[in-house]
Order: sequence, then C-alpha cells, then structure tokens
Amino acid sequence: MTAWFLLSSGSCGADDNILFQDENLIISGEGYLGSEAKYIRQIYPEAKTEIEKILGWKLLSKPTVLLVGNRAVFEKLSGSPFVSAFAMPSEHLIVIHISPMTSRLPILNDTFKHELCHLLLHDHVKEQIIPKWLDEGICQWISGTLGEIMAGDAATISRINMVRSLIPLRQLTASFPRDKDSLFLAYKESYDFVDYLTTHYGTKSLRSILQYLEQGDSIDPAVSKSLSKSFQDVHEEWVNDMQKRSEWLVWASQNLYEIIFFIMAVLSILAFVRLRIRRTRYTGEDDDD
Repeated sequence: MTAWFLLSSGSCGADDNILFQDENLIISGEGYLGSEAKYIRQIYPEAKTEIEKILGWKLLSKPTVLLVGNRAVFEKLSGSPFVSAFAMPSEHLIVIHISPMTSRLPILNDTFKHELCHLLLHDHVKEQIIPKWLDEGICQWISGTLGEIMAGDAATISRINMVRSLIPLRQLTASFPRDKDSLFLAYKESYDFVDYLTTHYGTKSLRSILQYLEQGDSIDPAVSKSLSKSFQDVHEEWVNDMQKRSEWLVWASQNLYEIIFFIMAVLSILAFVRLRIRRTRYTGEDDDD
C-alpha cells in the first residue's frame, strides 16, 4: 500500500489538508501541525541550496511534504517501526512523522534535509542504479544525521561495533535488513563509507561517481573511472581503516586513566610555567620602579 493511496483515501488522517503551497513546495497534514509546516517552508530554500551546492546538481522536482502525527498511521505508510521519515522519489514525496522528538526544530531540520537529499539524488540517478547504501550514506553525510531512523533510537547506533558484525556493502545494494540491529548497522556503515570516501578522495570524487551513475554506469565502473581503483579495493581500504580506528578506541578505553593523568600532568606543568612567567614579569617591573 503506497503513501499516496493512503493519502488519497484519507487513511493518513491528513484529510487532504494543504498547510502550505506555492510554485516550489507543497506541505500537507493535520491542521495542528501548522507550526512544523511553517518551519519547513522557512528552511526549504536554504536546505535546497545547500544540497545543490554540495552535489553540483539542481533539484528538478517539486516536493510534496506529508506530515503525519499518528504513529500507527505513519507505520502503515513506512512499513517499519524504526524510522521517523521516508522519501518516495518517484512521487516527489517526503513523509515525516511529527512526534515530540522530531518536532524539535534541529531534528526536524536535519530530517527534512535528509529526505530532500533523496529527492535530489533521484532526480538525476535512477533508483535501480544507485546502491541503497550510497543513497543513504550520502544523505546522512549531507544532513549530518541518520534522518530516517527514529531520533530516540539513534543513540543505539553509536554502540554498534561495525568491525565485528560488518555487512558487506554489496549485500546492501537493493535494500536494508528489517530487523533493528542489522538495520541500524546498515545505516552506520553507509554513512561511514561515504565519510571515508569524501575524507580520503574528496567531494569531487563523490560527485564524479554520481555523474557516472547518472550516465547509466553501475557502481563498479563508476568508482573505477572516478578513483582509478576498483570498488573492491576501496572497500578493503575502508575496512582496514575501520579496524585501525577500532583498535585505537580499544587502546584508548583500556588506557583511559593513564591518558587523563598524562593530560592533567601536562596542564599542571603549563599552569606552573605560566605562573613563573607572571612572577618574573612582576618582579622585573618592581625592580624597574
């Protein structure tokens, strides 16, 4: 059952209530969500410009944003109890569940930006061409948030050890797992790979990969043409980098007290040196008098 079917049938509770509409944007939802609609209307131009600047593409579609206050209804739309928003690029549609958590303006801002990123990507790259992990990874990287994951559950992701339970990215090409832990791991991996890619190869390389995908290439030739390396080689580099970071975190956690003691000792020495310099300066001034 699609979101548009539920919307048109009135099952979503929106009652075809248009909260805002102009030549660039439509926002629909329950009437009591007017303040959230107003906020999205205000941030839309800046969010659109920011995403366009990063990716080097223009948003071609006119987004429709559906705000849903009822969690049970939203889950019928999304098909998952673990997300708070989703996009349907083929329909130019963004659906956001407005809860006490997602109604907080910073979270609503990041969530909307994340979903808007999906629409822009698919204005230029067909859904069956761009891998799911790249799609989600880019939108997390741009918005600075998991976006679709329920805000209250997002903290769980920081505790997931990717190295121990890594899902090969090729298994995340068409879809993500449905169980909670695997789903969260898939999101975390997707973001981490895109972050690694942009950190080590630059944003221009990411844009180049997307341009080849736009032309119809699959991910393997797109990466090879852009980075002069195979996707498998880059994937292995990323895994090795993860392992090094994981080892460093383990070492840091095992030596936490020693690290804190060392830092405090250095700060004490610096404070003592500053005190001696001040005393010397004051003594010199007294001698001059």
